[in-house]
Amino acid sequence: MTTERRATGSARRPLHVAVMTGAAAGIYAASLAGVTALQASADAGLAAERQPVAAAIAEQRALHDSLDTALAQAADGYAEAAAAYAAILETLGAHEADLAALRAAVAAVEGSAAGLGTPARPALPTVRSSVGVAPAPRPATNATSGASGGG
Repeated sequence: MTTERRATGSARRPLHVAVMTGAAAGIYAASLAGVTALQASADAGLAAERQPVAAAIAEQRALHDSLDTALAQAADGYAEAAAAYAAILETLGAHEADLAALRAAVAAVEGSAAGLGTPARPALPTVRSSVGVAPAPRPATNATSGASGGG
């Protein structure tokens, strides 16, 4: 009998330990699932709290992009204006040379004209304008109107 009890007693112990280990693992898994659910709920709340900030960041990013585009367009416009200014500077030297030649020609003409002197102008007769038109007299009227108490 002692041998039978030992054989059945030994068989019960490993089964009992296996059930307790399984139960402990189940409880542990359930607690992990609960912690995961709590963490997911907290993360969802945190994401909801951060939503306005994320929207503001997205708006600022869009404003930054539009400002960057405007600055690029302004830089392109500035580069075009600088190129046009450089082209004008290239032709400015030729215009200055033309003006110097014109100045020399005007000085030569003034010198020649000064040597000629001014001719005496004959006195022109005075012209008087006299138109003999007298204003016409107003015609006499005998009409009256009844407007504004004129009777």
